[in-house]
Amino acid sequence: MKAVKFLFKALVAVLVLVVLAVVGLMIFVDPNDFKPQIEQAVVENTGRELTIDGDISWAFWPRFGLNIGHTELSNADGYTARVFAEIDEVDVGIQVLPLLKGAVEADVIYLDGLVANLEVKSSGKTNWDDFVEADGRPASVKEGPRAATVNQGDQATGLASLPPIRLGGIHVRDAQVNYSDLSGGMAAMLEDFNFKTGPIVLWEPISFEGDFTIENKYPELLAEFDYSGVLTAKVLDDKFALNDFKLGLKAQGEPVPNGSVSLSLAADVSADTAAETAELAKLQIKLDETTIDGKASVKGFSEPAIDFDVAVDKLNVDHYLPEPEEAPEPTAWEEEAPEPVDTDPKIELPLVMLRGLDMDGKLTVGELQVMGLKTSDIEAVLSAHQGIIHLKPMKVALYDGRFNGSVRLDATGRIPSYAVKSEIQGVQVQPLLTDFAQFDTVAGSGNIQLDITTRGERVSELKRGLNGKLSLAFADGSIQGDIRGKIDKWAELIGQKDELYGEGGETTTFKTLDASATVVDGKLVTNDLNMESGNMTIAGDGSFDIPTEYLDFVYTLSVDEYSCPIGIEGQLMEIDYAKAAKNAVPDCVKGMLDARLDAEKEKLKRELEAKKAEAEARLEAEKAKAKAKLEAEKAKAKAELERKKAEEKKKLEDKAKEELNKLLDF
Repeated sequence: MKAVKFLFKALVAVLVLVVLAVVGLMIFVDPNDFKPQIEQAVVENTGRELTIDGDISWAFWPRFGLNIGHTELSNADGYTARVFAEIDEVDVGIQVLPLLKGAVEADVIYLDGLVANLEVKSSGKTNWDDFVEADGRPASVKEGPRAATVNQGDQATGLASLPPIRLGGIHVRDAQVNYSDLSGGMAAMLEDFNFKTGPIVLWEPISFEGDFTIENKYPELLAEFDYSGVLTAKVLDDKFALNDFKLGLKAQGEPVPNGSVSLSLAADVSADTAAETAELAKLQIKLDETTIDGKASVKGFSEPAIDFDVAVDKLNVDHYLPEPEEAPEPTAWEEEAPEPVDTDPKIELPLVMLRGLDMDGKLTVGELQVMGLKTSDIEAVLSAHQGIIHLKPMKVALYDGRFNGSVRLDATGRIPSYAVKSEIQGVQVQPLLTDFAQFDTVAGSGNIQLDITTRGERVSELKRGLNGKLSLAFADGSIQGDIRGKIDKWAELIGQKDELYGEGGETTTFKTLDASATVVDGKLVTNDLNMESGNMTIAGDGSFDIPTEYLDFVYTLSVDEYSCPIGIEGQLMEIDYAKAAKNAVPDCVKGMLDARLDAEKEKLKRELEAKKAEAEARLEAEKAKAKAKLEAEKAKAKAELERKKAEEKKKLEDKAKEELNKLLDF
């Protein structure tokens, strides 16, 4: 742009004339003589008093330079600090010979000992309000004619035609800012602020580094920062970059988790304003023992499309959470007139922002601990487009098992809706419950499936809007307490309710424990809760209304062929489960004993009848045996008698024959 080139040449000519004039000024004029005029001009334009305690000096060769000693600007009326700002020394200079050749080479600009005191009253009014108008413009700026619109092409041409410009750098040393806020009860101090750049050459990379400390009194906090990087601004090409950026932080004090924290950040940032693209690369954050690596990109600045990929090696969130505070004892006044509390606040989601999201990303975490839960191998993929935010898939390894699921938020309507699907397989329940809720009474390997939707703007609406189904199945586990042993104990102690629970410390193992449920408008219903443990089973059915927390459930305990129902009903947090069990025990045990007694009677009757039949059979056998023996004896006697008869008959016959022979022979 010819006009810019002409103006620059004219500026150089003017500077040459000024240099010549300065020679005369340096010889004949002392710049300290102008202190009163400078101070008066500041009073007229700001209403504040400027006090230049130090000397004002200038130099001509080989540089034209200006040095101003200690200077103070007064504070606004009604504030604590003596001054609003003060500085020990300002030193600026420009090389003369390069200027005569059409080049601008300035020396390092030094700002030493800058101190600023910023104060906020309890009313919210600040000690810098008088510097700005209500619209945020400087108070001294008056409305004037509008500047002519500059064509961007002409502006770029003009910038390209500028001669070489070089600044030795900017050095800010030992700066300090004191901040006091009576409205928020905060008092902080930024001190030992140091900022240093390398040589500043137009369009070339500029290195910088620095450090500062923030100290807060209420609450006590000490934070030490250091930073460095290389800034490149290629304005003509609309390209900007921040490379090798590093930020370090060491903090300690009351607000810091566990009293201290150490953090470092490194990244490269680049942007192309013409193409409306930006990129974050080589991101690495180290937070104590955690390392986070990542990258991100943006396309389009008015409606940005964001893509990211973040990986965390391990993170213990519990380490950074505050310790739970004990509720203070209520005073007598509080007991009589407690402050109203909104128990169902509205969930203020930024729906407009969510609808405008255009984002895709991936997050992986090697190890994560939150609220005691220990997880690993986490993978979550985020998709957010046109008001639909989706985390799918979500994968987590936890307690020897796996979680697979998805979460969906629909922000397209006036009332947001949510959907959650999850499947948990092979999770060891006892260590999970122990870590999460210090509850170790149930052990076993579990599977859980969940498919739930809801919608609403308040917690009560989300509870009432719950719909879906869930199921759980545990295997080869145990429940603390010997249930069957307690039944036997209860049988011995009917009527002695204070001792119904017997001795604890034992466990009841189970082979299976499973259930399924449906949720309709916030009410969970199940009719197939079942646990099997040897010859004992526990079945359950009933409902739980989630919004009102009302439970209506019946458990049926069965041992062999004996059953005992136990009903539990009422507000979840108001139910006396021990009392419910005690009340059910006498009738249950009596019924079970009556059934067992009837069974024993029936068994005894059967045994007696069997013994009677056996005795009768034995008697009949004995009678038959005796009869057979008698018959045998009778047959034997009869045979003997017949033998004897035969013998007698033979004897008689023989005798008769003998007698006959005798007669015949005679």
